[in-house]
This record gives sequence, C-alpha cells and structure tokens, in this order.
Amino acid sequence: MKKILGTLLFSIFFAAFLTGHSFAGEKDRYWKKFNPGSWVLYELQDGMREKISLITKTDAQVSLKTEMLKGGNVVTVSEEITP
Repeated sequence: MKKILGTLLFSIFFAAFLTGHSFAGEKDRYWKKFNPGSWVLYELQDGMREKISLITKTDAQVSLKTEMLKGGNVVTVSEEITP
C-alpha cells in the first residue's frame, strides 16, 4: 500500500512539475547556453532523481530527454521537442 501511495504522490508531483515548467520559450532560452550531451540532475524525495539531458538543439527547437531514476535503475524515460 505504501508503494502505491508513494507512486501516486510522485506521479502527481511530477505532473505538477512538468505543468509548471512547460513553457517552450523558457526552456529554449535556458538550454541554448549548453551543448548537446549536457545534463542536469535533480534530487527528489524517496531517493528518486530526475536527469534531463540535452539531445539536440537548433535555432528552431530543443530536444530533451528526461529520465526518472531510483537507485541505479531507470524508472521512466520520455523525450520532448520544444518548437
């Protein structure tokens, strides 16, 4: 039961995080400073970590890969391309 509750709370937190940080222009301005292969690691609750990697960037768009990590294991992976 604790695991289900923890997963549910984490999902809600993650959805809220993405909603609050979903402005494409803001992400573009942030990631334009970096080169492909750069990444940021966020420490979250319950030993979870979020790693966001810059895959590609052009003048028109930025491609990011998000990995959710627990311990040494990848829990979820998603990719996002900002217009």
